[in-house]
Amino acid sequence: VPVIGDGSYKLSPAFIDDVVSAMIVAVENADLENTAFTLAGPEPMTYTELVGRIGRFLGVNRYTIRVPVMAMKLITEILFLLGKNLLVRDQIPRLLCRKDHDIEPAVRLLNYRPRKLEEGLRQCVSP
Repeated sequence: VPVIGDGSYKLSPAFIDDVVSAMIVAVENADLENTAFTLAGPEPMTYTELVGRIGRFLGVNRYTIRVPVMAMKLITEILFLLGKNLLVRDQIPRLLCRKDHDIEPAVRLLNYRPRKLEEGLRQCVSP
């Protein structure tokens, strides 16, 4: 699994059904018009931790390959010039930037109750 940089950047994965449910509540509530909400998962974790937790959940041991940030930016630019947009150029800076997710307004006003990672994974892989 490729890891850009040292993998210490934080993510808060959210289960898609939780996000969609919150969006429906927001759209159906006229009092919330022009109100912005952050919808994120309840557990901030590093990218490296995310890869490890998914691997443990699936019962697989995946190796990670650390790719320096500058090398990944160069690879992305070359692929872009070749017409192969495997990564969008602005994804790397967005991945690496600091993210503080205050989901409290969504919890309070949208009844947003995001599932933890393993619970969402169980629902994704269950038949």
